[in-house]
Amino acid sequence: MFSLDREPSTKIVSRATLAKIVLDLKQQGARIVTTNGSFDLLHIGHVTMLQEARSLGDVLIVGVNSDASVRRYKGQSRPICPQEQRVKMLAALECTDYITVFDELTPIPLLELVQPDMHVNSPEHGQDCVEREVVERYGGRIYLAQLVEGMSTSQLIQRMLDVAAHEPCRAIFLNPVDLLRENQEELVNTLKQLQTKGFRLFLLDHPDRAMIDQAQKIGQQQGIKINKLPGTFEHAGRIENHLDDLVEQYDLSLAKSFIISSDMQDIQMGRQLNCKTILLENPKQRKQNTQTLVGPHYTAENFQEVTERILSF
Repeated sequence: MFSLDREPSTKIVSRATLAKIVLDLKQQGARIVTTNGSFDLLHIGHVTMLQEARSLGDVLIVGVNSDASVRRYKGQSRPICPQEQRVKMLAALECTDYITVFDELTPIPLLELVQPDMHVNSPEHGQDCVEREVVERYGGRIYLAQLVEGMSTSQLIQRMLDVAAHEPCRAIFLNPVDLLRENQEELVNTLKQLQTKGFRLFLLDHPDRAMIDQAQKIGQQQGIKINKLPGTFEHAGRIENHLDDLVEQYDLSLAKSFIISSDMQDIQMGRQLNCKTILLENPKQRKQNTQTLVGPHYTAENFQEVTERILSF
């Protein structure tokens, strides 16, 4: 059994320290495996490769391109994560034994020092990679790890850019009872303002279906589109049966949506859905609210105040 310190903080070593460690390991007869890369935005492809590399020997030494090295071969926009963070992420993995940073464009000087029994590389570089000559010169060999299909840092960055460019639907869920008793002129003005800001309006379900139709009709008369929810959207329970329909049909982001109601059941439902919640307060409801373990995120006295709160985000 080889003497290895497995604490993450001790895995990150300088090249000079690594030279002493390698000498000691070889005297113990350890089979040393190396690999290298920038490991920017650590992902499952990296982890799988590192685990595979570790299984090939007794000790895995990982060479990490410094920030300056990454910039030289990938451009000024990279790396995304600085080397201090990248090496700490690698050190936290069970499969890594030692990590060292190198400034050169290639790991050849590092491999000259370590002289590994095996150097693990990505299949995209092939057997005839730049590291081959130095590895084989000292009796080692190149091993090509298996790739995780469709996973690379570049693909991950592109996916992030696609997500950042996409704006999901933000919804406002309204209790029809509140709409019908609100001052209609003020209500219309606030709803139009919210709709102009890109919010999609929905009516929460209510036992009195005629009340839902009446609230929707008010919107139609004023040129405001207020949607009914797909299926039956009930208070505080069986909600999950309809969430997929909402997300798929409207590309809805619940975390960016609001539930506005004077009914604490609606507020509780909103908390369960991870929506922002605004309670339209009246004296009676304020008394009920003090008895509720999980209350609303915000309170408001009318729809004008509701709009001000929403637009302040």
